[in-house]
Amino acid sequence: MASEVIYGVLGITYSTNTGKFLLLKHRNGFWTFPGGAREIEDETIESTLMRELREEIGLGPDQYLMIKTPIKNEFTYGQEKPNRMGKTGITHLFLVKVHPKTKPRLRNEIIETKWVEKRKVFQMVEFPDIQRMFMKSLELITASK
Repeated sequence: MASEVIYGVLGITYSTNTGKFLLLKHRNGFWTFPGGAREIEDETIESTLMRELREEIGLGPDQYLMIKTPIKNEFTYGQEKPNRMGKTGITHLFLVKVHPKTKPRLRNEIIETKWVEKRKVFQMVEFPDIQRMFMKSLELITASK
């Protein structure tokens, strides 16, 4: 029997003007990029990211440019999410160019935001899967300049 698949998104938020990346601090203490699992009301994986950007940091579609990438991360949920344990997760990676004058607002589970340089992302983001996706995104960001 096939395992249930939970689709999700991760948006690498950055400013082309400053070269910095926007990280979010979750109420559980970890730093990450905007994202999350697709919900019933999300029509597409793109609308999932749009909802997450709105819910987590109050961004509307006029404040960013979203670029879908071919990068995906497939994994099996472990004990960190007991209600999903043993299920397959597939996270789709997007680049999110944030307009330079955008001021993110703290929403829901996010307690802090911070614009950081590339090297600082690797120090602050502790999850290896997200670090790997970030590394792959850097190649795409560099190629799109």
